[in-house]
Amino acid sequence: MININYLQDSDFKSADFVDLQRRFDSIRTSGDVGFFDLPDQETEVQEIRSYLQTIDQSIDTLLLIGIGGSSLGCITIYDALIKANNKRKFYCLDNVDSDRLHLIMAKCNPHKTLVNVVSKSGGTPETMSNFMIVYTQFRQVLGDQVNKHFVFTTDPKKGTLNKIAAAENINTFSIPETVGGRFSILSPVGLLLTEFMGYKSEDLLRGAADLREELNEAKNSMSQYALTLYIENMKAGKRNSVLMPYSSQLKSLSDWYCQLWAESLGKEKNLDNQIVNSGQTPISSLGANDQHSTVQLFMEGPNDKYFTFIQVDQSENLVEISNPFPDIKEFNLYDGQQLHTVLNSELKATAFALKKNKRSVAIISIPVLNEYYLGQLFFFFQVATVYSSILYHINCFDQPGVEAGKLATKALLGDQTLLQLKREIEEIFNK
Repeated sequence: MININYLQDSDFKSADFVDLQRRFDSIRTSGDVGFFDLPDQETEVQEIRSYLQTIDQSIDTLLLIGIGGSSLGCITIYDALIKANNKRKFYCLDNVDSDRLHLIMAKCNPHKTLVNVVSKSGGTPETMSNFMIVYTQFRQVLGDQVNKHFVFTTDPKKGTLNKIAAAENINTFSIPETVGGRFSILSPVGLLLTEFMGYKSEDLLRGAADLREELNEAKNSMSQYALTLYIENMKAGKRNSVLMPYSSQLKSLSDWYCQLWAESLGKEKNLDNQIVNSGQTPISSLGANDQHSTVQLFMEGPNDKYFTFIQVDQSENLVEISNPFPDIKEFNLYDGQQLHTVLNSELKATAFALKKNKRSVAIISIPVLNEYYLGQLFFFFQVATVYSSILYHINCFDQPGVEAGKLATKALLGDQTLLQLKREIEEIFNK
């Protein structure tokens, strides 16, 4: 199991956890929140495997078209688990950036590429824009075989992608109706990539399932983490949450966490419709790189951040430092050291220095980085988010704050039903 070491004392009472768990259980058993059941996806894994056996076996590239919760977790899986000898390739179109699209398309041979279009709603503007471009280009090359190179991961019933799939005979995989995008990584959203790359889906799910057993106890690692960060925010002014893995392979996990924490907990109104402007601003960081960047600010700037480090206890690849210049005495300190030992020593040293300067720090440790512990990390932060939403008394499963920008974009692109809004926007930018 993952282990958490809090470097500061916490003053919790048993009653705090009992009441929190009571409210948590009501959400978990409501039938409205499906991500708790995603570790039980054995059937879906088999369906994905069967599908991948039907595609052209010369296909060696997976191109994901998606954004936000439809892409960040997949990028995390790929980055965390990729091996040097893996011959399969993965690319992601997660922005409407023509230069980026041009670069990626130059790397994708349509004959050897499978395109997975991921959108829970089936109509995400950025995703649909990229999909139309890629589909058009692939059809020019593949002709009437183009649909064999596309698969959709979307809502089981609703949305534009389902209509296209039915009309064009394109395979689809379902994101459960009760699972939102940022909670969907253990659904076919992430499992298709996992299987395509040859990673172990069963281990990814088993890690989450084993951690789920902790939910039978009121005081568990996820409720304690949520309560710690909530109290640090509300009572100690820690308005920012820094996630800093000491593993380059987990840098993308920090990006995934930022979306999860920000979009779930950053709400203007609580469940009583009172204006509260809740949440913590998540900050993605990387050790040891950012010791030569943002750690100066973390150490001596505003004391308004809670730091969560992630330590991988043992590296899969052991690399020993050998000093080819023995006459340079300062090099001798590193001679014979494992590179991973240096990295984890820097983690402990930075955590110690932050604590010494009255900063709040927690260290999450995993024995190794593999599918099992990656599944635990995903599930840990998702469940901690739900616990946190109870404490803030907000809905962590919606995102009303993004709607204004969506409407404004449609107005600027010429939506005839939004002409007044377009005029308002132009008045601001034409001053």
